Amino acid sequence: MIGILPRLYEDELLYSFLSRYAVTVAGNTYRGVSEDLYTDPLCCPNILLLNHMKEDLLSKLEPQASLREIVLNHTMFSWFCRFARKERRDKAFKLATEMNIKKLYDSLPIPNYTDRYKERRTIKYCPDCAQEQRTQFGEAYFQRFNQIFELTLCPIHHCKLHRTSIAIDGRVSPAFITAEMVIPKENEIVYSESELGIRVAEYLLDVLNQPLDIENKSDVGIYLDYRLRDRGYVKSNGTRDMGKLTNDFNAFYADIGVKREYWFLQKLFSHYVYNAYEISLMGLFLNISTKELCEHKL
Repeated sequence: MIGILPRLYEDELLYSFLSRYAVTVAGNTYRGVSEDLYTDPLCCPNILLLNHMKEDLLSKLEPQASLREIVLNHTMFSWFCRFARKERRDKAFKLATEMNIKKLYDSLPIPNYTDRYKERRTIKYCPDCAQEQRTQFGEAYFQRFNQIFELTLCPIHHCKLHRTSIAIDGRVSPAFITAEMVIPKENEIVYSESELGIRVAEYLLDVLNQPLDIENKSDVGIYLDYRLRDRGYVKSNGTRDMGKLTNDFNAFYADIGVKREYWFLQKLFSHYVYNAYEISLMGLFLNISTKELCEHKL
């Protein structure tokens, strides 16, 4: 039986919310809490997305957020699906609202970070945000936007994000761990001096917060290809000048250590890459507003 649910904060990860609820019934074991929340009590809580929740939980959550709102505003679904083609986005959204997590992972264009990043993926937080949350709400919580994997700076306070020990990959024993359990009361706060790094962080947050139009039929690759003409990266014969584009792109991002090969950038325009981070980098480089980029309509 579900007890009284806590407040669901703005941009809070569903996992963070459920963990805070679990603390209120701390006398129970993980199995005891998960039996109340999930149709499969043996599942490991999905940190970035969601598990199949019981109708009792959904009905008691409804006054705060519908299942659709939870998917779009309290999981990373809209980030992963932001620039996917409509057919793939439709399928993924249907699976997400059906809470079919196994098939959802197969349908989402979630990038594989194994080759580019060596560190284990864990929940991140901003120490400044945590301080403000404790002052305003009496507790800290895990925010969704900080879980953009490539994000290293808080786009609000411009300080470096900290990592927790909570692994995202699921290869751990199932547990509900709140932000209050792992975020120290005192934290070293290091502010960034990189203007470009701050611009990138702010742009990523803006992209995440743009409304996700499930019905959008436009292709972001075609849109980006069209916008190349605005910046002089199309030759007189109508082909892309990938050499010039690659050199300028890498020069633009040199200060933050971002470098991409021409063949990889080519994929952004050829409908092979739908990674929101990579598309956002190209959008910022081409001076496209986040609203225009997320609508990507000609």
